[in-house]
Amino acid sequence: MGRDRLGGLFFVIAAIGTPRGSRRAYEALWTAGLTNHGGDAPLLLAKYKDAHNPRVTIWEFDPNKIPLEVWQTKQTSIEGALNITIAKMAWAEGRRIIRVYAVPAVGDLPALLPWQDKYLSRKSFELVLGEGITGPVTVNLAHVPHILLGGSTGSGKSVLLKLLLMQALQKGAEVYIADFKGGVDFPAVWHQKCRMCFTEDDLLDCSPGLWTS
Repeated sequence: MGRDRLGGLFFVIAAIGTPRGSRRAYEALWTAGLTNHGGDAPLLLAKYKDAHNPRVTIWEFDPNKIPLEVWQTKQTSIEGALNITIAKMAWAEGRRIIRVYAVPAVGDLPALLPWQDKYLSRKSFELVLGEGITGPVTVNLAHVPHILLGGSTGSGKSVLLKLLLMQALQKGAEVYIADFKGGVDFPAVWHQKCRMCFTEDDLLDCSPGLWTS
C-alpha cells in the first residue's frame, strides 16, 4: 500500500517535471522515515554545485511541510539515505524551500593538506585552522582571543599550534611562547623569531604592558 501510494505520488511529480535523480531521492528519504503526517517525503526540486565552493553540492527540496528541526534531528539518516555528508541545512525562498549543502560521503576531504602561503587569510588577525567541507575554517583573534587545542597523543596538536603561530608571525605579530618544558618542542628558528618564556617569572617579565594588577 505504501509503495503504491509512493509510486502514484511520484507519477504526479514527474508529470510536473523534476531534476534527474528526484525519484531516487524521494524514495531514499521516504525509506529513511523523513515524512510528513500524511506519509509524504520531501521533493527534490533542484541539485547543483555551489558557485562559491565547487566541492559542495546544493540540494533544494520542497519540504512537504516537514519542519527544518525534523530534518536536523534526522540528519544522520538523511546522510545515509543520500550517501552524503551534510555541511548545513537552511530555509530558503521565504521558508518555502530547504537547502541542503553537502559533499559526497566518500572522499569529502583530502587526508593531507600541505600548507601553502596562498591559504594565509587577508583579514587582520584571522588565522586558518584547517579546511572544512564548506571551505577554510578560521578564527579571528580580534573576536576570539583564546583558543584551546585538545586531542590525543599524535593527533596533531603541536603541528596546528605551530601553524597558528607561523601565521601570526607572518601577519607581523609579536609572539610570546610560554613553554615550561624548556622549549624542546620548538627548534632554534622559533627561539629567534619569538620570545620564549620557560618559567612563570619569565612569562611575567616578558612584557609588563600585557599584564594588569
